[in-house]
Amino acid sequence: MIGQYRLPLKQENPTLFIHTDTPFDFTGEGRVNLILSPAFYWCKKESLAVKNLSAAKKIAQSVFDGTIPEGEYKYLVQRDREPGYFLFYAYDEEMIVTRLQELDVPPGRVQGIYFAQSEQAGLEHPVQLNETLCLIETGGIITPMPSRFVSDVEPMHLDNHRLSRFKVP
Repeated sequence: MIGQYRLPLKQENPTLFIHTDTPFDFTGEGRVNLILSPAFYWCKKESLAVKNLSAAKKIAQSVFDGTIPEGEYKYLVQRDREPGYFLFYAYDEEMIVTRLQELDVPPGRVQGIYFAQSEQAGLEHPVQLNETLCLIETGGIITPMPSRFVSDVEPMHLDNHRLSRFKVP
């Protein structure tokens, strides 16, 4: 009986935004997607003479040499929306894990982890992060900014947010 059998609709997992000092009550059941505040990673937008992503990945660590604090970082590279540019990420996995433990987020409940850079790219207006901070886009990079310095701040809506394919491993 082709055409009469229907697959159940995929239930979307809720998406939460995680900042270094923003508390929230992690309740409920099921899995969640997490978007990391720029406070958890470093991001640089660079135009390179390389054309493919694998060549850009080989130099990711050197892009950050001498510009970020000493630490144990993992590196990711993503093509930017602007042709010829790449987004380079350096993140401390231990810092992320520690914050999730502080919030009592069980690892088994995490569906995916994403960078705010890839999820909030193309912001037309600043987005409220918490009582004192908002997210803005400057030069193609998403950064936190004190809300008192910004006008036209909008609330962050993640209910119907469609997540990108770029996950933090």
